[in-house]
Amino acid sequence: VLHSKLDVQKPLGEVMKLGLEGDHQRENAAVAMALAHSFLERTACNPPPTPPPDQKSQGIQGFPRFSPEKLRESLKATTWPGRCQTLPLRRGGKLCIDGAHTSDSCARVGEWFSKQVIKEREKRGNKSVETRLIFTCSLGRDPVVLMKEIFTRLAAINALPTLVLSCPFDWDKFTLKACNPLPNLLKTHNLPRPPNPPPTLRLREE
Repeated sequence: VLHSKLDVQKPLGEVMKLGLEGDHQRENAAVAMALAHSFLERTACNPPPTPPPDQKSQGIQGFPRFSPEKLRESLKATTWPGRCQTLPLRRGGKLCIDGAHTSDSCARVGEWFSKQVIKEREKRGNKSVETRLIFTCSLGRDPVVLMKEIFTRLAAINALPTLVLSCPFDWDKFTLKACNPLPNLLKTHNLPRPPNPPPTLRLREE
């Protein structure tokens, strides 16, 4: 029998700014805060200090060992390359990147990307925004199942990609083989095969 305390964490409140984009990252941040605080509770020798009076107003009540000011700065400065990341393209537009690899994570990324499209439309005076999808996955993953989650979210805002490209990994570290499962799986699902090879993308140099 495990005598462990189980707490259900709510997503990080909007009053706290998070350096990571995506609503699901606010859920991840709340869990990370709870884990860190639980570790401090179990390992700290000193009793927890009296919570600062402004913790509740900042949406972080229940974590007396955290300094609201330091926590706020840390959350705001958090980065995670390759997760809901945007990069500018040399000829305009931007590249939205994420390493989602399950149907649930692809659904979350689809929601995030949809919001990016909506923001871009608003910047352009509600003009249409062209989207393109560059996709790959490792062996054992079904790209059609994963892409369906993304396409469903984009279809809801009338922003389906005008082009879908296959960009396979040169090498799969788990099987030690060249990896390109996409064409065969698209054939299995009776979907058109994307052009090959994909074009080269040039990112704006810092």
